[in-house]
Amino acid sequence: MTSKQKVEELQNNIDSMQGEFSSFMLLLNGLTKNNPTTHADDYDLEPYPLDPLPCMDDVNDEELQKMEEARQAYVAAVAATKEKQDEESLAAAASARLYLQSFLFRSESME
Repeated sequence: MTSKQKVEELQNNIDSMQGEFSSFMLLLNGLTKNNPTTHADDYDLEPYPLDPLPCMDDVNDEELQKMEEARQAYVAAVAATKEKQDEESLAAAASARLYLQSFLFRSESME
């Protein structure tokens, strides 16, 4: 291959890359245009109503500690049930869940 052919090949590569670069820049410009009306129908403009969180002021530290212990006991019971897969561990997990749920029912009855 002669040097003239190499120069022509390199020039063709440069021209091709410039074309690709121009196309890429056009794509980026199109993507970055700020046109809020284009897809306004895709978005819900009204905020979703959020349920208020239950008041935690009525829960004292002792109650909170018991709740955390109940949560940890439930997690441990579920892990044991997954491992053993027997009736006894399933009953223990159900009992732990009921005890944990009792905290929820207590807080709802306070409201």
